[in-house]
Amino acid sequence: MEKTIIGKIVASHGLRGHVRIYPLTDEASRFKKLDSVYVGDETKRRQVESVSLHKNMVLTKLEGVDNRDQADSLRDVFVSIPKEERMPLAHNRYYISDLIGLAVYDTEGRDLGQVLDVSTGHANAVLTVKGQGGDSLVPMVKEFIQSVDLEKGQIVIKPIKGMIK
Repeated sequence: MEKTIIGKIVASHGLRGHVRIYPLTDEASRFKKLDSVYVGDETKRRQVESVSLHKNMVLTKLEGVDNRDQADSLRDVFVSIPKEERMPLAHNRYYISDLIGLAVYDTEGRDLGQVLDVSTGHANAVLTVKGQGGDSLVPMVKEFIQSVDLEKGQIVIKPIKGMIK
């Protein structure tokens, strides 16, 4: 079963086992709709007992995490859901996990490499494309991205001179 990471536990919160989750989704409010999640590499889902939003964090109480020590032991662990339970996205919006690994071609059909990473800490998302000449950064804006085809597993870009190594 494929999973989609939706957050990362970054700290404990309080003394009763709550954790702070940094959401890796545009919709942090989606956590309020979850009944259960996978924590790290666990194969059994944990029930979500409570959720509240505070600033840019999700404060969550998970089944089986009942004190600060247990919560601290989950620091830096990812939280995920089955791929089938993801929320639908608007047109031309993509899950990062769906973009990683896609082949990248230019408008002439030349193979430029593969999407290695997607960073979102900018005004727009930026693809890291691993090609023969090294890693290149491609902003996810309509001036450069011509098409994204998840079924074909490819992205077609119109790079400017010097963009691709």
